[in-house]
Amino acid sequence: MYLEDYVEGLTFQLDPFALTEKEIIDYARAYDDRPFHTDPEAAKDSRFGGIIASGLHSFSATWGRWVATGLDGGGVVAGIGMDHLRWVNPIYPNVDLYTSVVVEKIEIKSGGDYGVVHVNAFTRDEAGTLLLEHDAIILVASRHAKVKKGN
Repeated sequence: MYLEDYVEGLTFQLDPFALTEKEIIDYARAYDDRPFHTDPEAAKDSRFGGIIASGLHSFSATWGRWVATGLDGGGVVAGIGMDHLRWVNPIYPNVDLYTSVVVEKIEIKSGGDYGVVHVNAFTRDEAGTLLLEHDAIILVASRHAKVKKGN
């Protein structure tokens, strides 16, 4: 997708995915070594009642699913920021996660060759309970901009 393809309100539904307990534990051992992320027995006694995904793991997994679609691959120059990231409810192992990505607004820059696209992503469980929400601010090129990929 290029700048011209984005319109406010455009929504993408991503394929559901789940994080396994092993994925959660492996990630947390490397990056967020807390017992409720890494130790099933200790996690049972936590306020969560079991292993939960690290917040940054759940964000990374959600964002990775969006990138894997390739939908925004043509014109995306770079991610340039976020306004918010919020963990609303814990993410447990083997729960199907459903993510929607919604274009919130578009700001045209540099005479129309580039724009800043704001997207919001919402991850819910099968019952529709909101688990995670975040936004992303992305620099996107128009079709006629001269973009060097990989730089």
